Amino acid sequence: TAVAGRAALKHANDELEDHVWLRLSRWPGALDGFAMASAFSSREAVEEIHERFGALSDAKRNPVPLINGQDLQSNGFVVGPQFKEILFSVENAQLNGAIHSKEQALELARKIASK
Repeated sequence: TAVAGRAALKHANDELEDHVWLRLSRWPGALDGFAMASAFSSREAVEEIHERFGALSDAKRNPVPLINGQDLQSNGFVVGPQFKEILFSVENAQLNGAIHSKEQALELARKIASK
């Protein structure tokens, strides 16, 4: 129902970290999709999402990654299936504003790899 949809979007807006919304905003037509979500949410919730993520530059929505696979290899990481998980988690931290430098990214990568 529309009431359930509004509650779900409000909950998602409150609970999801920025990296989720930033990744969604990269999709073609995403901003139109955010606007269409108004059918299932309060106008305020949709406006907040659009304000937070709709006016962002491409550089903010899709920043140059702080590290890549070559960085991991040159820092002693063994190529394997964990690479994708490490790089995805590091990018999430970057999008959330938790890390800002290559050194912080590598430190986080080491923590993830040690788990």
